[in-house]
Amino acid sequence: MLGSKSAAGVGLPFVMRFLLDRYGFRTTIRAWAVASLALTAPLLYFLRPRIPPPSSTSPQRLSLSFLKLQSFWMLQPGNILQSLGHSLPTTYLAPYARAIGLDATTGTLMIALLNATSVPGSVLIGMLGDRFHVTTVVLVCTLGSALATLVFCDRVALLAVFAILYGFFAGGNSAMWSGVLMCVKEETSALETGLVFGLLAGGRSGSVVSGPLSTARACAGWLGWSLVNGDWRAERGLGRWAMRRSMDG
Repeated sequence: MLGSKSAAGVGLPFVMRFLLDRYGFRTTIRAWAVASLALTAPLLYFLRPRIPPPSSTSPQRLSLSFLKLQSFWMLQPGNILQSLGHSLPTTYLAPYARAIGLDATTGTLMIALLNATSVPGSVLIGMLGDRFHVTTVVLVCTLGSALATLVFCDRVALLAVFAILYGFFAGGNSAMWSGVLMCVKEETSALETGLVFGLLAGGRSGSVVSGPLSTARACAGWLGWSLVNGDWRAERGLGRWAMRRSMDG
């Protein structure tokens, strides 16, 4: 499911670029809203629960015991911090490409390349999460995406390498949520997985805050955007590594 989301992002940048050039921003965004509603609403009919509901059920009290766990309060803030920097490259990659002298088509191609590498990234990161502790996987992905931002972003010849590496390591972030659930569930058997998953998804709202913050950084130059995005990811990875050390200790 997560991989298909990134797969759709391979072709959509070119469609959006065509619509923006042909019809402008206002018409494009309205057409996209209508198309999203028309394409997704009918699919709700086909959604079915994985397990058939029992014939007779009794109300069960919602367990919030996970709110007392150290693991949850270490992983969820890291998830929020990650969301602050996750969407910035896809937002500014095309303008950055134009700022360094590339044409609009090349910028769109870089976004498509980033989304394309997110597909195998999501699959592989999900597989690693099933084999290793979630903090280990988080640390590897954080270091990979942070280094891609800090090392490759300011060189024109390696912009495509940045898109590939960042898409692979950062694009599969949501695939680690199952590992977070397993980590938290080891400490409480009464875990409401649906509730915790919803809280993790809600933590992605940090992308809303990153918009104004990135605008302020962009005023200081493109290097400032690269540094803040890399710093957020590095801090997140080191924090989760420290949590793993404390849990093991």
